[in-house]
Parts: sequence; structure tokens; C-alpha cells
Amino acid sequence: MKYFEDHSSAIMTSVPRPARLAGWGLAQGVVVLAAGLNLWIMSFALDAAPFLQWRQVISMLIITPLSLVFAFFMMDELDRSPCRSLANYGLFLFASFLIAVAMGIHEPVNMLQAKMKLSGASGPAGATMYFLDEVLSHWVFFAGYAGVCVSWAWNQSRNPLAQLLSPQFCAVFVVATIAGAAGITASLWTTPLSHVIRELVVMAVVIVSCEALCRKGGARWRQPVTWSVQLSNLIAFVALLMHGLF
Repeated sequence: MKYFEDHSSAIMTSVPRPARLAGWGLAQGVVVLAAGLNLWIMSFALDAAPFLQWRQVISMLIITPLSLVFAFFMMDELDRSPCRSLANYGLFLFASFLIAVAMGIHEPVNMLQAKMKLSGASGPAGATMYFLDEVLSHWVFFAGYAGVCVSWAWNQSRNPLAQLLSPQFCAVFVVATIAGAAGITASLWTTPLSHVIRELVVMAVVIVSCEALCRKGGARWRQPVTWSVQLSNLIAFVALLMHGLF
């Protein structure tokens, strides 16, 4: 006699595991915080390359790769079903590559432009440096950052938790949220408000996108990744705006 297959176990195993989500969320928050502190602490020059500082090397070779690895682990945990969304994964991978490219351009060019005292009015070399540093690398990074955040929220809306978070895991997400917000704020704290408008616009886009996807996915507290990303950007947005205004 032929029996119907029981798919209940397969369905249950496709649901994101809160412990894994909380762990990767905390890891990502710590890396973002480290990225912000790195800009303040590791500001001394390399002996082999005096125009470069350790913070650029650490950012390119340690922080950015680690952040993207943890971002992929989060993405993978959010969607454990056999039928994954290729469009969502495509967005995530494309956005991740944009971040890697942007950091590879921005970190060395930013310091070279400052050390060589080149501005947009310094002829072809200055105009090229300015374009690579202030235009291309920034907007490529913004697109990548927004893309990763949206792909997380999109995946979470498709795969909400089976039940509400326990207080312990909720606390872990709160810590991750605060760490991420602190890292973003530290990265931009010394930048004048007139020069941080672009970043604030990108944060606003992420906040609004997360809200739209969260509403699509059902109960907010079954989507901890989405509200954590949204809240960390909101905290950083308010902190930077208040700091710039007052």
C-alpha cells in the first residue's frame, strides 16, 4: 500500500531558527560597531605605504569580508526551504559585490586624495580622484548597503518565525541593534550635516523599505531581522541629524 508522504517535518525545518538568527545578527552588529571604532582608533600610517592608514587596510581586508560573510549566513538562515527565491538571492549577491567594489575603491583613493591635497579643481587628476572618492564609491556603496538590507527584509517577510522570540533572543537582537546603530553613528559622527545628507537619505530609504516589507510579512515580532535593521538605521538617523543640527 502506498502512503502519502508526511511533509510536516520538512516544513518545520524550513523555518528560520531564532538562535541562529540572533547569533548572526549579533555578529553583524559587532562587526558594524568595529567598523565605526576602526575609523577612530587605527588612524596611524603603514610603514610600507605612508599614504595609507591601518584603518583602510583593516576595513578592506578584515571588516568588509567578515561583514559580507555574516550577511550571507543570515541570508541563508532566513530561507532554508528547498524552493528559494532566486530574485532575492540575486539581489543579495549583486548588492554584496557592490559593497566589496565600493570599499576597494573608496579606502585607498580617499586617503590618497587627502594626502596629495587633490580636489575637484586640481585638474584631471583631482577631478578623477574626486569622482572616484566622493561620487562613484559612495553611491555604489549606498546601493549595495540598501540592497543587502532590503534582501534581508524581503527574505524575512517571506519566512517569518513560527512563533514569537523568547525574551533571551529578543535581548540579543536589541544588543545587535544598538551595536549596529552605534557603529553607523561612529562612522559618520565627525562629518558635517551638509556632507551626510546622502547617507541620511539612504537610511530613510532602508527604513521605509523595511516597514513596507515588514507589513507584508505579518506580525512585526515574528520578523526580528527586519525590525532590527530598521531600528538600527532609525537610531543612527536621529542621532546624526540631532548632532548635525545642534
